[in-house]
Amino acid sequence: MIQSIQEHLKKWKEDPFIQLIILGSGMDKVFCAGGDIKAVYQNQNNPNYVRTFFQLEYDLNAAIYNYPKPIIALVSGLTLGGGMGLSMHATYRVVNENALLGMPETTIGFFPDVGSGYFYNKLPQPLGLYLALTGSLVSPTEALMTGLASHYVPSSGWKTLITDLKECRNKNDIEACLGKYHEPQEPSSAFPFLGIIQSCFDAKSVEEIFENLKKHPSQFAKDCYEKLLTKSPISLKVTFKKFKQNKGWSLKDVLTQDFVLSQNFMKHPDPIEGIRAQVIDKDKYRKWAPSDLEGVTEEMVDSFFYSPKA
Repeated sequence: MIQSIQEHLKKWKEDPFIQLIILGSGMDKVFCAGGDIKAVYQNQNNPNYVRTFFQLEYDLNAAIYNYPKPIIALVSGLTLGGGMGLSMHATYRVVNENALLGMPETTIGFFPDVGSGYFYNKLPQPLGLYLALTGSLVSPTEALMTGLASHYVPSSGWKTLITDLKECRNKNDIEACLGKYHEPQEPSSAFPFLGIIQSCFDAKSVEEIFENLKKHPSQFAKDCYEKLLTKSPISLKVTFKKFKQNKGWSLKDVLTQDFVLSQNFMKHPDPIEGIRAQVIDKDKYRKWAPSDLEGVTEEMVDSFFYSPKA
């Protein structure tokens, strides 16, 4: 799929009759979620596949971001991991009432990649870090309020929206069309626990975040603490360092680092164990290595940021 999309983008770039591209799955329940990590799991013993896969995926993310013609992502249903890489770098990102966005990679012993260190770091701090560490899902209203989505159009209006978009001939036409169907959302329902997130995740280490959550009296903080306990300790610490580093970086630099991290993570046992537990066997029982934060040294974390030897 990655190669097919890339080939079409290259072909359509030079076609004078194509003015815009609409990217969507045609399904309400899933935009794109899980297919990439299944492929990685199935080819875990093939280092050439793993290297090529991630390089192609990140190259596609960059191609969408830098594309000279408008790309409109129509996002409905679960949009996770690789799906975020496809949609968040598009020119316009339209969500409907069924959309749920997220980067749950710490759940599978990996790290939030596909340039999320770029688009999550644009959110009010430390909201992006919270989403990256917990893997929490973002509602359509929250996506709109934070800029992860550019427009909200109910699914009932998508058919006519697509019909009208096909008649657009330039950027002004596209923006007028999207504006016509866009329905503003009430911001008060977005991130109701933002204050707690800001007080607990504005920290200098993962350990400090855990301590902040333990001390906070709210049920939200308790639930958040329990959620983080299920994540890969090495994933949490690498993700924390990465997101602190990525603030202000270009997408190109973030994706370059994503590739280095992806190759090092795939030499570690946690991603395969996490994918197995979450996607393959679905038993949700994960045996992380190390099993807790205390076992993750600074040297271990730093080693993930160095280019692996061939």
